[in-house]
Amino acid sequence: MNTTMEKSEMMENEMEMCMETQMPEMMKANLAGEMKQPEEEMNPIDIMMGVVKSQINDLCDEIDEADKAFARSHHNDKYSKATYDAEETCKLLNAQKGILDKVLFAMEDIKSSMMPECA
Repeated sequence: MNTTMEKSEMMENEMEMCMETQMPEMMKANLAGEMKQPEEEMNPIDIMMGVVKSQINDLCDEIDEADKAFARSHHNDKYSKATYDAEETCKLLNAQKGILDKVLFAMEDIKSSMMPECA
């Protein structure tokens, strides 16, 4: 006859064996502190779109700063060289952003044309 202590040890062993056989490898690795994630293959177009979006975000920040500089110089002296230079900077940055927006739109169009059509 098994004592309660032996029964509890047997139950613990059974639970450990069950967990080992039923727990997926990824979960065991994560519980052990090994954070191996499966590498996803990125589409080159997605990578390039990410780069372009990052550049657009950077340009938006620069445009905000240029707009503030233009407003300050316009407020100080409407007809100064600094005002005209700040205005040209704003125009230049907005033109660059416009070009990147068109490139991004073209990439999205290419990406959507590459996707298989649903029948």
